[in-house]
Amino acid sequence: MKTIHRFVFALISVSVLSTATLAQWDTALSIGDPAPPLEHVSWLKNGKAESFEPGTIYVLDFWATWCGPCIQSMPHLRSIQEQYEDENVKVVGIAIWPRGGSTTPRRFVMNPPEQAGKITWTVGKDIKGQTAEAYMDATDQTGIPTVMIVNGQGLLAWIGHPMELDEPLRMIVAGEDPYEAEESEMYDAYSDSDTPSDYRNFKALLATAPFFIAIAYFVMRRMLGD
Repeated sequence: MKTIHRFVFALISVSVLSTATLAQWDTALSIGDPAPPLEHVSWLKNGKAESFEPGTIYVLDFWATWCGPCIQSMPHLRSIQEQYEDENVKVVGIAIWPRGGSTTPRRFVMNPPEQAGKITWTVGKDIKGQTAEAYMDATDQTGIPTVMIVNGQGLLAWIGHPMELDEPLRMIVAGEDPYEAEESEMYDAYSDSDTPSDYRNFKALLATAPFFIAIAYFVMRRMLGD
């Protein structure tokens, strides 16, 4: 019976350590956190967005001039800006991660390629990587294009690809939480997803592990008559 005791104790210890380790993986900026002000951006076209005005929803597009998919998504961003023009939605493009030999963001926005089309939204470029650090690094995002939606309360509300933002944006404009909708539909598959909402659910599940292990322990004792 001592063997069983040691085994169960080991399981509980591993569970507690796993939960603690997962907490260390938590990102510095998560869904529901206040979005950092855009203080380290050099604004290039169509105004500025240095702070988040209450009641205005911001679609932040992180891109680069050397990124083909970023350029391909620009007509969609333009249509989003036009579609929500009267609903306090502002699209803001922020060029990050410059590469030597590529077109500068300033030159790009002044003479955009045909594939990008006319740039009608606010565009700026990151200063010394500080905005990329505050948003991309802080949310553990490693690829572009990446869109982050800041809701009317100035909170980070969604992270994803610009070609997939239509439904989340519609829900945020309507005052709904797109991640809550996902949770109600697909949380049985959380382990294969990288969305922040799935991560929250996975961590919550792990936190209950010691409870279920304790139940298993007492059931085992009862069955073995100890």
